[in-house]
Amino acid sequence: MRFCLLWFMAITAGVIGYGPWEAQAGPKKNLSNINQVQYDQLVFEYTRILKKNPRDAEAYYGRGLAYSAWGKHDRAITDYTQTLTLNPRHAQAYYDRGMIYKIQGKYDQALDDFAQTVRINTAHARAYNNRGNLYVNQDKYVRAVADYTRAIVIAPGMTEAYYNRGLAHLGKGKHKPALADFNRVLQLDSKHADAYFQRANIYARKKKNVRALKDYTQALKISPQDAAFYSGRGKVYLNQKKFEPAISDYSQALLLFSKKKVTSVIWDKILLGREKQDPAILDVNSASGSDVKIAYADTYINRGNAYYAQKKHGQAVLDYNEAIKLNPKDAEAWTNRANALQAQGLYEAAVEDASQALELKPGLAEALFLKAVCCESLGRISEAREAYKKFVQHAPSRSGVEIRKARRKLKELKKGNIIKK
Repeated sequence: MRFCLLWFMAITAGVIGYGPWEAQAGPKKNLSNINQVQYDQLVFEYTRILKKNPRDAEAYYGRGLAYSAWGKHDRAITDYTQTLTLNPRHAQAYYDRGMIYKIQGKYDQALDDFAQTVRINTAHARAYNNRGNLYVNQDKYVRAVADYTRAIVIAPGMTEAYYNRGLAHLGKGKHKPALADFNRVLQLDSKHADAYFQRANIYARKKKNVRALKDYTQALKISPQDAAFYSGRGKVYLNQKKFEPAISDYSQALLLFSKKKVTSVIWDKILLGREKQDPAILDVNSASGSDVKIAYADTYINRGNAYYAQKKHGQAVLDYNEAIKLNPKDAEAWTNRANALQAQGLYEAAVEDASQALELKPGLAEALFLKAVCCESLGRISEAREAYKKFVQHAPSRSGVEIRKARRKLKELKKGNIIKK
């Protein structure tokens, strides 16, 4: 029976994340053939061993592995802790306990355990990799990059460390080293859809649309059920003013979002082409529910933008409606809907939406300008004058035409001369 227990420890180690660069690792195998009865039997046997020798650290560790594979995380933590009480230099017990803390969202405790792991075993690449993930979650990109680099030095073939380091570089706004890391990922694994996707995002930001489209399309060939990939490609088509293929891609993305077919929504602002990203990583290779919801909403906004560009203002409003339902705190959705309403002559509704956008984001130039124009159309002169004044104060330098128009309007309104647009 002892042989069977050791065998179980080896294959479980393979499943929960050990690699060939870790001394404790056994061969990677699938535990899907082990059923509930067999798990119960393993726990029973480890418990029997511990009754005979309550100071058997490896038996506690083995039972912890069984509990972990079974999903009994609290019991696993108890056994890993007992392992460490008996053998404070058991690096793998620290690592496995850290992984459970990470799953449970106890990030400080996970960081402590990964730190202990690499203190005892300086060649533990996965501990560095996972600690890097947690540093990214805390926006500590410099530390994250350092840990991913350590993992790569230990394990030059560790694809996920290159990929994660690329994401950390993106978090710092450093596209060149990020691109180099994604290129390396694709050298190691030509079927890595997410690496194609992230590389496409970089190309899209640099306006290298041909390369971006090629990478988005390659990502979709590998993973055709990924909503984020369609959204990314749709954004490039939209920027190229190719509205029909943009709408087609956004529609496919929305269909997949509705079916929850999302595997790559990691940083919603990066994925969907916004100017400023808000990294929010729980696990570098999965998305939180809020990330998916925001991405879903952004896809409606983008499809609405495509409809608006085609002067299909009614359809644009419908998409902005859905975006607002999903993410009512998004000032862009309210502003865009105000634009579409104004284009249909629905000035009252447009003013309400612009005002809501300004509550969410005071000083938002586009919303101020919209509010001013619509208030003027409604004869609400004092409100229009105030909105134009604030627009001039807050408008970015690139809004030269609008600023000149706003200043002209201020002079006209001050004199009481209301001139139709």
